[in-house]
Amino acid sequence: MYKLFFLAIFFPVFVFSQTKNINTPASKAAVKPSDGFIINGEVSGYNNGTVIVLLNAQTGVPENAGSYK
Repeated sequence: MYKLFFLAIFFPVFVFSQTKNINTPASKAAVKPSDGFIINGEVSGYNNGTVIVLLNAQTGVPENAGSYK
């Protein structure tokens, strides 16, 4: 009885999750990623000319560096 109940509840989920979306265009234009990023804001407690390094969180390798103006 439990197996029948399980199939009756979850079978429609599996059936409807396999439908194909026919409204998607055949080809999508490639989106060019941005060339960089800009961080705006106010920082207190640092002197002018302080070097800021953005590190990759997974590898610890510096991604970019700049200075506080």
